[in-house]
Amino acid sequence: MRALSLGAALLVLGGCASIGSAPDRSTATVVGESEDFIVAVPVRNETSGTLARTYLADATKAWMIEDFNRGARTFAAGQRVVIPRRPWNPAGVEPTGYQLVPILVYHNLGPQSKGRLTLGSGAFAEQMRYLKREGYRVVSLAEFVEWLRLKRQLPRKSVVLTFDDGYHSFRDYAYPVLKQLGFPATLFVYTDYVGAGRNALSWDELKPLVAEGFDVQAHSKTHGDLRRLAGETDAQYARRMQAELAVGLQLLGAGVTRPQQLRPRRHRRARGQHERRAERGGGPHRRFSSWKRFRFLANCSSVISE
Repeated sequence: MRALSLGAALLVLGGCASIGSAPDRSTATVVGESEDFIVAVPVRNETSGTLARTYLADATKAWMIEDFNRGARTFAAGQRVVIPRRPWNPAGVEPTGYQLVPILVYHNLGPQSKGRLTLGSGAFAEQMRYLKREGYRVVSLAEFVEWLRLKRQLPRKSVVLTFDDGYHSFRDYAYPVLKQLGFPATLFVYTDYVGAGRNALSWDELKPLVAEGFDVQAHSKTHGDLRRLAGETDAQYARRMQAELAVGLQLLGAGVTRPQQLRPRRHRRARGQHERRAERGGGPHRRFSSWKRFRFLANCSSVISE
C-alpha cells in the first residue's frame, strides 16, 4: 500500500510539473527542408525560442525565425513556419530600404534625472525593460562592427548600449539592471578621469566589469575638443592627437585586459566633419556608409518616449 501511495503521489507531482511548464523542445512536423531552410508546422502553439532550441540548437537564435516570419514570436497550431538555418541578409538591405541600428548613448545616472546628461535610475530601468518587453536584441559593439563590415547579420530590432566617460553611477545603477536582463554594454572612458574621485570608476572597478563581459573602450585621454585649434600647426595637432588617442589607448590597454581593441571613440564635436563627409559619400558603397547605417541617440532621457 505504501508503495502504491508513493507511486500515485509521484504521478500527481509529475503531472503538476508538466502542466505549469513550457515544453523545452518543439513537436512541430517538418514538411520540407533544404541546406538553408526548414519548413515546420506546429501541432500546438509554440514560440520562436522553442523552435530555435530544437531546430537550430540555440534558443538565442530565435530572432532569425522571428525576422524571417515578419516579426512573429508565437506560432499557432497548423501555421507554417520557415526556419532559416543560416544568415540570409548580412547587409541588412531590403527592397524597402536598409537596416538602421540605434546606439543609445548614456552618460551619468543618478537617483533622479538632472539636466541633459544625468538620467534617473528609475527611468533608465524602465527604458531597459521596454527594450526587453518589445523584443529588442541588445548586441555588443563588437557584433555591431562586424555587421558594418558585412561579416555578421544582426536581428532587425537590434540596439547597442554605450556609456560615456566612466562614471561610477554605471556600477551603482546600470550594472544591476543590465545583468538581470542579460544586456551587454560598452563603456567609453577617458583615462584621465579613471580613479579621479568618488564619482569615477577606478581601474580596479573596471577590471571585474570586463571579466563579466562588459566592454571598455577609449574615449580619448582628457576628453578635450579634438578639432584643430586656431593657429595650431600640422605638427602640433599631430602631437596632440597622438597624446589624446594613441596614448589614451595605451593607458587603457595597460589598465584593463580586453578581448578586442576598437578605435578610440572621438568626442561628438569632432565628428561633424566626418558625418558631413559620409553624407556626401565616396566610393562604390557610399549609400551604405558606416556613418549612415546607424544613428546616435544621445539624449536618452527622452528617446523611449519619442
